Amino acid sequence: MIRQGACQALGQRPAILAAARTHPMRRRMAAKIAPMNMPPQRIALVAIVVLLLAGGAAWWWQARKLAPGVQAARTEARAVAAKPASRMHGASSVASGESKSDPVVMAAMEQCGEALMAGMRERARQLSVRDDSASQLASALTPYLEDGTPPSRDEDLERLLAERQVKQQRAFKRARELDPTHPDITWLAAEKCVEGPGCEAVQQAALQAEPDNAAVWLRAMTWARMRKDDAAMENAFKRAVAAPHYDTHRGSTLLAVMEGYAGLATPPICMAPGVQALASQELPGGRSLDAMTFVEIMAMAGEAANVMYGMELRTLCKSGEGDVLPRGRQADCVRLYSTMASDPSAVEQWRALSQLVELTADAPEGPAHRERFRQLQWLMQEQRKDWKQFGMDSDGVEAMQETLAKVGRWPPPAEWLPKDERARSLILTGRPPPEKKPK
Repeated sequence: MIRQGACQALGQRPAILAAARTHPMRRRMAAKIAPMNMPPQRIALVAIVVLLLAGGAAWWWQARKLAPGVQAARTEARAVAAKPASRMHGASSVASGESKSDPVVMAAMEQCGEALMAGMRERARQLSVRDDSASQLASALTPYLEDGTPPSRDEDLERLLAERQVKQQRAFKRARELDPTHPDITWLAAEKCVEGPGCEAVQQAALQAEPDNAAVWLRAMTWARMRKDDAAMENAFKRAVAAPHYDTHRGSTLLAVMEGYAGLATPPICMAPGVQALASQELPGGRSLDAMTFVEIMAMAGEAANVMYGMELRTLCKSGEGDVLPRGRQADCVRLYSTMASDPSAVEQWRALSQLVELTADAPEGPAHRERFRQLQWLMQEQRKDWKQFGMDSDGVEAMQETLAKVGRWPPPAEWLPKDERARSLILTGRPPPEKKPK
């Protein structure tokens, strides 16, 4: 049962969260608790604004690192950590759109960020030694709070990240032992263990826990590719095709972290009018920068930074130029992408529909898929124009449609088409535009 304190911290009715903890649709409900409907790049922007001012940019960049062997994350972590002198002007420009800000306000913002980070680090230390499932799970999802400045040498950073993964998986294991019926722990452990010692066992546990979930088999395709196991990748594809539903546990990281960090005190400096005014430029209306907003943004950034799965599926379902997929493979791809398109998330629907429109270009169901894709393009355009209009609602398609309907912007005009040439072509024909020959 979710603790009462977590419910109060989220500003929701305790009964709703208590039911969400055990209800089969817990993940869907959890995603609707309070998350800002923020595109991943906006999550990153707000996170960087606060963390650069707090001197914690290296912390955030390391949070994006999901498995040893990703050179880009190493480079980014060190590059940001190496430029502390530029953090105030850079963050100020991002936050306010101006090249200069009131130095008193900027100093207060920096002190606020440092105090928020200190509070989170202290809570992280407490969570790591508490022997209850909720604490261990929140600890597992925020291991980067214990790290300092990234080492300068690749091998040292590789070792640090490997050690972090071991500690993280130890916390996941303990959380699972303390609450074996928790619906998300096994999934989250596998999400955070892409490669490395012990990861194969963690991944197998996720496959055994949810054999009817196509999302876990899509991840198995990625894991198999990383092992260079083509037979396992093909088997995972077949299992994904046969799976009746698709669930990425969206919102589970947010719920777990918010529960673990519930009640975190907001430093007084953060409530200064100048600090609040600066932060309000990057937050939805009515939301202030306090400790739980900070925790929420960090949790969302961590969830958004997970490894992108599904590229293997695109490869298997893509015919060569001038070729067609074998009939059986085409039918399997349509079935799997159709399952993915049933997910309530706009991101997951886009991933599925952008492929479905091509796979069904000449099929009877093709026009229906193209219209769904057109409507989704409209939603994403509206989000890019003003993501704050969706406030504190979930990132689900239905919630976005309801928000736009209230202001007369849903459904989209019948003749509307996106400006993007590829998207327009897919909507009109189900096929991408012809490649332009170089002059």
